[in-house]
Amino acid sequence: MQTYRFVRFRSFDAPRRKPQARRLALSVLAARATHWSLSNSIQPIAVLWLIAGAIPAWADTQTPAAAASAPSTAMSKENVTRDGRKAWRQVLKWPDSCEEGYDYPDLALGGVDFHALGNGRYLAEVVCTLGAYQGYQRYYLLDESHSPPIARPLTFTTYEATGKRGQALTRIQTEELWGAPEFDSRNGRLKVMNKFRGSGDCGTLAVYSFDTGDPQLQEFRAKTACDGRGAGQPERWPRVKFSRQPDDRG
Repeated sequence: MQTYRFVRFRSFDAPRRKPQARRLALSVLAARATHWSLSNSIQPIAVLWLIAGAIPAWADTQTPAAAASAPSTAMSKENVTRDGRKAWRQVLKWPDSCEEGYDYPDLALGGVDFHALGNGRYLAEVVCTLGAYQGYQRYYLLDESHSPPIARPLTFTTYEATGKRGQALTRIQTEELWGAPEFDSRNGRLKVMNKFRGSGDCGTLAVYSFDTGDPQLQEFRAKTACDGRGAGQPERWPRVKFSRQPDDRG
């Protein structure tokens, strides 16, 4: 997926000069060379004399391995910074609405995490906004087993509270998941706790698997009554019964 540029010099066709102009240019450079100290003054720079075009070219003498380190760092899946976020957006292509909401002040935190799913596949988690006590994320499947790698957005089945008092649950399909995510690397499952209010005494808990690459809803619990009880124990909330429908991915 990553493209490294190992060539550090820009080559171009120079206009032909008359023999006299070529000899004059080389003479001037030779004369000045006697006053230059290449070991002290221009040690980091290599001077290339392109005799065919009679044009001196200046180029950084950084080695190919060092040249590759910059894009490698920017596209790293570990500890993604704000610069890394910009680089990954070119690959995953999340919308402006997600990017504009991410305003975390620490530039060392890019808000992008990668979770290994096996066989060269990764679940990419992109934070769109942090919110007061929780934000929302978008997810992408990055499959590096293909050449070139494939990246695509993921759609999730979930339920949202509806009605005048928010007591009813409506099944929806969405690419945005609100709540605090937690990925279990042991079983490859994603748990998302969506609080209806900061105290966490009401909300929903969804668990997804990614055996086929697409998210599959495995468990959904909900407590719509914000009564001050049950905070911190979403695993004990009532379980919502559901069946797989044609619009489910995976």
